[in-house]
Amino acid sequence: MLECDGYKMFKGKATVTPVNGRAPYDISGTWLFRPDTNYWYVQDGKTWWAQGIDPAILSNFREENT
Repeated sequence: MLECDGYKMFKGKATVTPVNGRAPYDISGTWLFRPDTNYWYVQDGKTWWAQGIDPAILSNFREENT
């Protein structure tokens, strides 16, 4: 994972555990943590924008070997 000035970035997967009781699921893509928003953003290859995700519902970060 790359880190600089509070920003973090990696390519890989993380597990999302929704707060609404739905089953956990994995998202794979390029991840960026922005300390100014305190959110992780992921470009998953399915959408052209990055979606912001609260770090409280993320776990099991796995970096891809490139």
